[in-house]
Amino acid sequence: MKANYIVNNEFVLPSENILQNEIFDNQIAKYVEKDDVVAVLSSIPLFLLEYLGVESLVKQISES
Repeated sequence: MKANYIVNNEFVLPSENILQNEIFDNQIAKYVEKDDVVAVLSSIPLFLLEYLGVESLVKQISES
C-alpha cells in the first residue's frame, strides 16, 4: 500500500504490479528533492505482488 501511495497517491492495495524504477523515480521527485526524506519499503510485499499477481494476492489476503 505504501508503494502504491508513493507511485499513485492512493493508500490502497495496488491493482497492478509496481515496478522498482517507478518507486525510485517517484521517491526522488516527491520526497527526496523536496524534503530530503525517503520511505523505507520492505521488498517482501513487492516480491509477493509480482510473484503471485495482484488477483491471487488480494484473494489470499482476504481469506486470512
